[in-house]
Amino acid sequence: MKQKVGDQLKENEVYRKMLKKEGRRCWTLEYSDSANYHMDILPSIVDSGYQTILEMAFSSNDLTDLNKLVIRITDKNRDDYFFENNHKLWLKCNPFGYGKWFSVQASLDLTKRITLGESIKPVPQYQKDKLPLQRVVQILKRHRDLMFNGDEDKPISIIITTLAARAYQKETSILEALLNVIERMHLFILEKFDPESGKMIKWIGNPVNAEENFADKWKEAPKKQINFYKWLEAVKADVRNALNQKDKGLHSVMESLKSPFGEKSVSLAFANYGEKQLQLRKAGGLKMAGITGMIGSVGKTSITQHTNFGAKKDQ
Repeated sequence: MKQKVGDQLKENEVYRKMLKKEGRRCWTLEYSDSANYHMDILPSIVDSGYQTILEMAFSSNDLTDLNKLVIRITDKNRDDYFFENNHKLWLKCNPFGYGKWFSVQASLDLTKRITLGESIKPVPQYQKDKLPLQRVVQILKRHRDLMFNGDEDKPISIIITTLAARAYQKETSILEALLNVIERMHLFILEKFDPESGKMIKWIGNPVNAEENFADKWKEAPKKQINFYKWLEAVKADVRNALNQKDKGLHSVMESLKSPFGEKSVSLAFANYGEKQLQLRKAGGLKMAGITGMIGSVGKTSITQHTNFGAKKDQ
């Protein structure tokens, strides 16, 4: 099946020029080096009724039965790759289950959704403004791209996304979320005994497949692990440097973030930031964090509602 998909791509004049060398499980179309954009095409088989199961799964925030979203894919490194015709014996993969898990991690409760101007649907079909966790992941991946500039041993996106989602604590402020996420990401990198090597290895588990370790290549390529920790420390340093500008206002913080994180990603992340903070204050949910002094949804000190003239709002 995978070869047939590859043959179809090669027959197309446009796609043939974009097609990279066959991957272990997928084909990759490289759209533009300058844009740093590619598309992975993963040949797969699903059972009958899968579309209905998928729609039902994304109609709520329930994370039970995610295994029903499993698809079957080929893997050219498997011994049975060339002769196994029973797709139920092929490798399991659950991208939709992972997507559902991430959407729940990123979701906010009704009050916070309203203050952010988000749709109250559990998984809206179209979301004009990305949720804070989505923006944080976008910013982190852009920082990674700028720092490693195409290095094949750069931290992979699935590791950044998974650790960020686990570290996220439903902050509504993007700055607050970014700071807390990078300070907590390391807590979700575990160590497990590897019977093959007889050593302890780093383990970043797939939240929808307990048997899969997203950091499995770190064992074979130690530079990948070294680069991840090097990147994480660089992110922390760059964010702390930006936060040192907070006394000069949000604009100064944003300007400090643009160099290491990219102007476009920072501008998109903080679009309408002031308006959202105003909505949060009016809803009585604006607070000040004791350690950083950051204004957001988490903190011990509540920000009193007031008018633009400094007077306390009439009750």
